[in-house]
Amino acid sequence: MPITLRALLVVAVAVALALAGRAALGRYSRPEWVAEAQPTADMVIEAMAALYGVLVAFLLSGAWERFDQTRGTMMLEANAIADLGQVAALFPEPLRDELSAAVEAYRVSVIAELPQLAEGGRSTEPDAILDRLWRILAGFEPATPAQVDLQSRAFDAVEELADQRRFRLQAIRRTLPPILWVILVGGAAAVLVVVASSSADGRLPAVYLALLSAMISFALFAIYALSNPIRSGLAAELAPFLEGLLRGLPDGALYR
Repeated sequence: MPITLRALLVVAVAVALALAGRAALGRYSRPEWVAEAQPTADMVIEAMAALYGVLVAFLLSGAWERFDQTRGTMMLEANAIADLGQVAALFPEPLRDELSAAVEAYRVSVIAELPQLAEGGRSTEPDAILDRLWRILAGFEPATPAQVDLQSRAFDAVEELADQRRFRLQAIRRTLPPILWVILVGGAAAVLVVVASSSADGRLPAVYLALLSAMISFALFAIYALSNPIRSGLAAELAPFLEGLLRGLPDGALYR
């Protein structure tokens, strides 16, 4: 399911639950109780909303930074692939063809692995190809100083490739601590319960409650999606980004 539809589904479910909870509170609460608690409820809502808003804004900012770091890591990995492909084109045959084929195989395997990472799996093919690249370069014996420099640059590109892959896989395993999710979800529930209990009558308060629940649920989903860009489905957007970056090289010289 596309991530946009998943977000809309989460928002719809949250709004439905909030309105259902409001209807249940309205059935069992008396108007005089609501009127008596209104002044206190207003102060509590104001304090809770301010504290919760600051927490959500802080975590949302951190989640976006994490997503941007993941995207930056993938860009560095793509640049390392491009650099290695360009260096490979300067080697003599048959090393040139063998090395270029391995670089292309790595690119394809990384893009194909993204859906597996989104499902919690992992492919061993990219790691096997990296090992193959190391062996290909280690088995080459330079005949000129220029070839020595090319081999050194190729080793540097493979090392960068391996480093960025490790960084990307480690970033996938990083998640928000469970205690933060308890605070986020519990805080959202507390804010919505107080709002619903203090506005049990009237259609306009129901609209306000629906809008508030939609905003909170969308913010929580955004924090989850940005904190887990691969598993949340944002990999579907990162894959074309990676592929487009590589295919956008001039004249397609990378894989000739």
